[in-house]
Order: sequence, then C-alpha cells, then structure tokens
Amino acid sequence: MSDVKLRIRFNGPAIAQTAAVISNGVVLAANVYLLSSSIQQTIRTTKQARVSDSLQTAVEVAQSFGSLTKLITDIVEKNHVKNSTDL
Repeated sequence: MSDVKLRIRFNGPAIAQTAAVISNGVVLAANVYLLSSSIQQTIRTTKQARVSDSLQTAVEVAQSFGSLTKLITDIVEKNHVKNSTDL
C-alpha cells in the first residue's frame, strides 16, 4: 500500500475570492429569507384585513337589521295600543 500525499497551496487572492463567494452566498440567503418572509407577512395582513372588513360589514348589516326591526316593532306596538278593542 502506498501513501498518497495531498498538497494544498493557499494563496492570498484565492482565499479572498473564496471568502467573498461565501459572504455573498450568506447575504443572498438572508435576502431570500427576508423577501419571502415579507411576502408571507403581506399575504397574511391582506387576508386579515379582508376578514376584518367582512366581519365589520356583517356587524353593520346586523345593526341596521336590528334598528329596522326595533322601528317596525315600535310602530306596530304604538298602533296596536291605540286600538283598544284588540286588548
């Protein structure tokens, strides 16, 4: 069995370029994460706003319906009390 020797030479420009590539990769990964996170947050906020608007509309319709019902019942009671033969 023969021994295999591996010789690696390091030079300044190669180390600098390797470090720059790694650094750029980290920055790129961070930017991709931040961008996707921002998109998800925007989608989530839009959905929440849509649900909130729908609920607000439902509340306003229910309040309007309640006010209309109260108005109708008040008018019916007022007219019913005037007609004493129905009592």
